[in-house]
Amino acid sequence: MPETLSFRDFVHYRQESGLGQLNLPNGKTKRLFGLCSKDNLFVKLSSLYRLIDRMITERGLALDNVIAVIAIGSAVLFPGYRETYQTRRKFIFFGPWTISHKLIPIQPNDVDFLVVTDKNLGYAGAWLKRDGLHLINRGTEQMSQCVQVNDTASMHALREGIPIFFDEKWKLLVAKIGIRSNTPRKIYWVKNESGCLSGTIC
Repeated sequence: MPETLSFRDFVHYRQESGLGQLNLPNGKTKRLFGLCSKDNLFVKLSSLYRLIDRMITERGLALDNVIAVIAIGSAVLFPGYRETYQTRRKFIFFGPWTISHKLIPIQPNDVDFLVVTDKNLGYAGAWLKRDGLHLINRGTEQMSQCVQVNDTASMHALREGIPIFFDEKWKLLVAKIGIRSNTPRKIYWVKNESGCLSGTIC
């Protein structure tokens, strides 16, 4: 199994072998009788494909115009929790002030993807939401200008996002922009006995 897959590979698996699921690291955490259990957060790759296909068809593009699909947002944010600090009195209304520190697990209710196309789809790109999947679009020109215009979606994708499907054009674009990724996470692909594709971000 190759380490990286392009969007054309995604289309190929959709047409030939079938698509499984994409497993994401930051699932919901449940508490039951003081014990923690973590649900598996996943996306059906066939649902992701259909939504991307709908977005680009509605905008008059073809599947060949997609150069990268990047998982972004809280579902892939490293290390999977956020820190909170709270200042309060030691004894409700009196006593010295104390600062408490908590690590709260990230609990995403949806999954965000940035779809990068070789053509710009309007000033702010295209947006599409369905069944917990959120698609955000940027063209290569918009990505190239992300630092100058302070486009946080693009910059978060470059710094913290996990490229799911991408080709050489994406690698060249990232090198041109010059924003380095600071996440240790990456995607691992597997095929089952019937050739169905599934991926896990870890």
